[in-house]
Amino acid sequence: MIKTNFFTACNGIYKEFIPLFILSHLYYNEDCFVEIGVDTMLKPEILKSLRVLNKFYPDKFSIHVIDFGPIKVNNQKYSSIPNTIRFFTPPKNKSKYVYISDIDIICLQKELTDIHINDMERLNLPYSNIVRPVKDQSHPHRRLSGLHFTTYDSYYPIPNYDDLCQRGLLQHDEVFLYELVKKRFPNFNMENSYRPVHGIHVSPNRNPTGTMNWGMPNWKNQWFEFRNSNEFKELEPTLSKMIKEKIQIIEDFYNNG
Repeated sequence: MIKTNFFTACNGIYKEFIPLFILSHLYYNEDCFVEIGVDTMLKPEILKSLRVLNKFYPDKFSIHVIDFGPIKVNNQKYSSIPNTIRFFTPPKNKSKYVYISDIDIICLQKELTDIHINDMERLNLPYSNIVRPVKDQSHPHRRLSGLHFTTYDSYYPIPNYDDLCQRGLLQHDEVFLYELVKKRFPNFNMENSYRPVHGIHVSPNRNPTGTMNWGMPNWKNQWFEFRNSNEFKELEPTLSKMIKEKIQIIEDFYNNG
C-alpha cells in the first residue's frame, strides 16, 4: 500500500503548476504517490512535462478528470469554489495517509509524512492541521487550514454533507473542511500551532514578499538542491511561461538576498 498520497485538485491556469507539484513532492519524499484531479484534459505542453516525470518516477503519480460542477441536493443545485473540490472528492488510490494540499506549493521538505505522524501522536489525533482563530464577528465560522494531513480511514468514506451544501459552505473551503471533519469527530478541539507549509507557496494571489508571501526565506539550500537536480533540469524546458517566471522570481530572491 502507498504510505502517503499527496492529493489535490485544480482547474484553469492552476493546471500549469502540476509538473512542479509532482516533481517536488516525489523528489523529497519516498514511499509516496501524487494524485491530482482536474477539470478537463490537459494541454499538450503539460502532457510533455508528464512524460519527462514518468521517466524518473514511473507509476508514482496519476491525473484524472473529476467533476467541478454543482452538487444537487433535493433538486437544488449548489456551486462550489474550486478550492473546496479536493475536500469532498475521494482519491482513487488507497493509501495509509493522505495529505490534501494546494497545487501551487513547491514541496522542499524531506519525508514530511514522519513530521505529521509525530504531530498526530503528540496530540492523539488522526489528523495534523490547525483550527484557525475566528477573525471577527463578521466571519464567525471556525476553519481548518487548507493543508490537511490525515489517516485515510479517518477521513474516508466522506460523511454526508448535504447540509453543508445547503448552508452555503461550498463557497468557504476551510469552513467546509472544519465542518466535514467535525462530522466524524464531533468533539474535536485542536489547540495546535503547528501547520507548516513544506516549501514555497507560489500562489498567484500572493506577493512573493510582504505580509502574505511565498515563504521563501527558509528554503534557500533546499531550493538549490532541487533546482540543480537532473530531474529539474530536464523538466524545466517543458514548463509554461508563467511557471518559468515564478522560478525566476525565486532565483532572483535567493541570488540577490
